[in-house]
Amino acid sequence: MFIVFKKYSKILHQSSMRDFSSITKLYHFIKITFILNYDNLKDNLIKNDLELNMESIQPNDLIYGETYHDSIIADSFLPLHFDNLTFINCTFEQTDFSHSDLLDCHFTNCDFANCSFEESAIYRSKFKKCRLTGTNFSECRFKDSLIDACDARYATFSFSKTTHFTFENTNLSESLLQQMTHHKDLIFDTCDLEGADFTQTNLDGINLANSEFEQLLFSTELMRGCSINAGQAAIMLHLLGIQIQ
Repeated sequence: MFIVFKKYSKILHQSSMRDFSSITKLYHFIKITFILNYDNLKDNLIKNDLELNMESIQPNDLIYGETYHDSIIADSFLPLHFDNLTFINCTFEQTDFSHSDLLDCHFTNCDFANCSFEESAIYRSKFKKCRLTGTNFSECRFKDSLIDACDARYATFSFSKTTHFTFENTNLSESLLQQMTHHKDLIFDTCDLEGADFTQTNLDGINLANSEFEQLLFSTELMRGCSINAGQAAIMLHLLGIQIQ
């Protein structure tokens, strides 16, 4: 706030008290800036207060079949083996989950932004309304799993192997899905695929028709058998440099 007042104090000195318009504009600017800073401070205080009231749990103390709400899961500094666990609005201190096993697990409203699950096995598991921006799932093995209503912008799924794996209502813009191997049912249901990169991924049998994109990277020789809608067909022809007259 001191910066704002210093930056705009000259306006008050240079403006006559009769210049009501300049003074009014300055007043509204300072008022809006104060409100924005206050809201940010309030959000941070609320977040810190929630975390202070959260229960901290060591991964080795997690109990098979249990559901954990509003908890902090401590960093084990090792690959994890989670089996039949549910986490709702939990904070994970660990950021490197590489080589972990997630079996029959559900994650809701959890934040895994910029975390790494590289070379992990994710079977019969579900991520719902989670923050997965920049998350690394490269070389993972997904089976009978779902990513639903998540923010997965800039996430990496390259070189993953999937069987019955679904993205639903998820933002995958600018994500990397290169050289993925799908055995059965790789589904994109109502997803944002703007700028997604499918280079060297075989799209045979994949339906993109009810997802959205205006830019997409793909290997033309691996597009055969992919289902798209009429609007997407026009976009792809344009991306290939083909003009319709």
